[in-house]
Amino acid sequence: MTKPFTIGDKLLIGLLICWSLSALLPRRGPGDWALIEADGKPLGRFPLKGEEDISAQGPLGITHIRIAGGRVWVVDSPCPHKLCVKMGKKVRAGEVIVCVPNRVIVRVEGRRDFDSITP
Repeated sequence: MTKPFTIGDKLLIGLLICWSLSALLPRRGPGDWALIEADGKPLGRFPLKGEEDISAQGPLGITHIRIAGGRVWVVDSPCPHKLCVKMGKKVRAGEVIVCVPNRVIVRVEGRRDFDSITP
């Protein structure tokens, strides 16, 4: 006699279907600049074409951000788990790096990065 699907089985099947369907979604193009915010205040818009080291002061200390080779990433941060550092290098429009404990946000944006078009 076979056993019916458990809740875990149904959840796994649902996740696999969603993951498969996500391949059909359009991909975003490469980003043109990085928008950086620290402690709720914008630090600036930095082009991804050049090379730059940025220091973002948050409540815990300074988060070090690097831009080079058309990519942006967090090099070091005073947060305890370093998840923002582990998020890796970002290059596509719409990608985001967030350091929640230090309240630093790095957002990659591009010329064709829009949510909707109105007539």
